[in-house]
Amino acid sequence: MRIIKNYFHLSVLVCLLICLSASVSLAQTTAFSYQGRLIEAGSPANENYLMQFKLFDAAGTQKGTTLTDVAVSVTNGVFNVTLDFGSAVFTGENRFLEVSIKKLQCRSDVGFTERRSGECFG
Repeated sequence: MRIIKNYFHLSVLVCLLICLSASVSLAQTTAFSYQGRLIEAGSPANENYLMQFKLFDAAGTQKGTTLTDVAVSVTNGVFNVTLDFGSAVFTGENRFLEVSIKKLQCRSDVGFTERRSGECFG
């Protein structure tokens, strides 16, 4: 009888752990971290910038919305931002990230727009 009781308690514990892990996986988001390097006039940038992010497919069609006026602090040329284009844009195909940058202090163009592909976008 005692063995049956122990198995019952063990099975209840296993069920609780399975339910808990399932609820944790539901808490995942579509946001991801993007780290970049910015060189201005040959030196690593050390200022605050406004950045705009767009996502494209291989044919050049924009996917998702444009993330505009993202305030980013750049230190020693390195910046890190969290981006979220939603789940509908990531369908297993390659994606290209376009980044446009403006200096925050004067809001004038730095003259940089680039599309990059990464394995994390595919």
